[in-house]
Amino acid sequence: MLDHYRIYKFTLQSPPGNGLALEWCARSMRKLPLHFTRSGPYYYEGNQQGITKYTGIAHLAEHLGFTPAECMCFGNEKK
Repeated sequence: MLDHYRIYKFTLQSPPGNGLALEWCARSMRKLPLHFTRSGPYYYEGNQQGITKYTGIAHLAEHLGFTPAECMCFGNEKK
């Protein structure tokens, strides 16, 4: 399904107090060929294995007629 929609990344998040449901959901999805990272107490990010921010940018650049060298990407860290 992810290949069909060409999804780069998705997130799962939950309000405080519902972390158990979020953990259950993420654990169930780990059976799929996905890579998960936990970026906060109630925030999981998932993407297809082997897919990175660079591969997402490269695909988008190709679609728009650019090269990855012509693109700029900023992270989302709170530093």
